[in-house]
This record gives sequence, C-alpha cells and structure tokens, in this order.
Amino acid sequence: MRRHILRLFVGTIWWYVFTGIIQTIENETGSCHLKVDNKIICDPSIPNERICKQKNGGWLGFDISGHVFLLVMCNMWIFEEVNILNLWFKFDRFVLSNNESVKSNAVSTVEVSNIKRSYKKLNINVKILTAFFSLLSVLWDIMLFCTIVYFHNMPSKLTAVLIAVSCWFISYRLLFKIYFYLFLL
Repeated sequence: MRRHILRLFVGTIWWYVFTGIIQTIENETGSCHLKVDNKIICDPSIPNERICKQKNGGWLGFDISGHVFLLVMCNMWIFEEVNILNLWFKFDRFVLSNNESVKSNAVSTVEVSNIKRSYKKLNINVKILTAFFSLLSVLWDIMLFCTIVYFHNMPSKLTAVLIAVSCWFISYRLLFKIYFYLFLL
C-alpha cells in the first residue's frame, strides 16, 4: 500500500511543482499589451497578468502548455500503473489451466481452489478497471490532440512534453526503482 500511495504522492508533487513553475515562467517572460487608439502597445509598467487583465490588456509570455504537460504525464503514469495487468492476464492462464504438475509443486489442492475462487471474484473488477483506464487514456489522447491542434505554439508544447517525459523518467526509471530496491517494499 505504501508503494501505491508513494507513487500517487510523487505524481501529485510533480503536478503541483511544475504547474507553479509553468505559471511563473509565463509571468516572468511576459508583458502586458494594451489597445490604445486602435494600436497595440506594450506597457512594461504593468507587473503581472492579473493587473493586465483588469486593464483589458493581453498578457504575452512564454506560455508552456500545462494541459499538454498534464495529459502526457497522466497517460504515461497510467501506462506504468496498468502495465502490471500483463501479469494478471498471465496468471489467468495459470489459474484456469488444469495442469497437474503446476498444482503438485508445493501448492495444496485447497490453496489452488482458494486461488481460483478469489481469482473469479476479482477478475471482473480487474477487467472493468482495465476498460476504464483504457477509455480514460483514449479520452486524454483526444484532449491532447485538440490541445495540440488548437492551442499554444510548438515550442511551448514541446517544452511541456519534455517536462512530462522527464517527470515520468525520473520517477519510474530512477526514483521508484532505487527506493524499492533500498527498502524492499
């Protein structure tokens, strides 16, 4: 249970930290543009986006796509978490097989029947969750496609993808492996 909560906690931390950083980058690199006499002028005296919007201006800065970041990171996170289901479906073949040599290797017939009964109870839940995560991932892919087509410029989208992939890589390829090997969770 600690491993699962840790992974959710780390994902939440990545989301919280990088959405804050993305907003800070936009504020620090941006400037307010106001419409005066049918001309758009830059007003460097306006310090942030909130004040700019109050004056009916437009804030222009390097706006890293938070939506692309979140959708890519969540899809990669789901892929990693659902990847364990490959073992469940291999287990399916073991449980449903009537191979006597498998049963005789240090597993009693009572244990085998308990495993089969528990498997039958849980199997429908696992299949429903798999279908749910698949549909959620498809929905997020559609949202990602729409975001990529209609919003932001290419550098902001690529930066968001780079950040998301970096968070995933650091978490699943480095941090979690090191942590789980050290503490044998």
